[in-house]
Amino acid sequence: MKNYISFYFLLFVVSFFVLASCSSNNKETTADVSFYKVVEYQTFLDSIKQKNGGMNWANIEYSPESLIGKLQRKGPFTVEDTTMANEFLAKDRMPQNMSYAWIAHEDDAKSCVLVIYYSTPIYNKNLKIGEITKREDIGEMNVPVIFENKKDLYDLTKNNIDQELAYSINGKIITKAKITAPIEGGVISGTTTETTLKQIFKQ
Repeated sequence: MKNYISFYFLLFVVSFFVLASCSSNNKETTADVSFYKVVEYQTFLDSIKQKNGGMNWANIEYSPESLIGKLQRKGPFTVEDTTMANEFLAKDRMPQNMSYAWIAHEDDAKSCVLVIYYSTPIYNKNLKIGEITKREDIGEMNVPVIFENKKDLYDLTKNNIDQELAYSINGKIITKAKITAPIEGGVISGTTTETTLKQIFKQ
């Protein structure tokens, strides 16, 4: 009799830990999500000139392949360009109300996209992160952000038609996109690299 009791007790304990483990693995992930207005490139360049006393681009190694040349035509930027750009912008040249970030190019893994955005977010909230999947066509991870209150995303996109918005997850800019219509479904997705994903969630 004692053996039966011990067996069922052991079975109960094992079942409890299995259920607890499954519950833990299915736990929904949440993250701090912020949306920002993207700064138009010409506005950004004009602001740099104004902040630095009307600097003349011609005096700063201007050529189509130079950093300034690439800034003026929005890229394309190589990974090596990011170091030069970081050094250039770090010399107190960045306007105080703006920030910048590098994100992966959707079509070219060897290129980066420079995102300039206004530092103050227009929306910030802790939101759910949906199931993260890999897009085999571009080799990047698709990260869906879920708005429990669908009206928040609808209003956010409705109020920024024809504007470019960028959004961050846990402080890391994921992507930018031009808003062409209000989003009604309550879900917005962006792609990023596996390396960036690990940084975001500190895996």
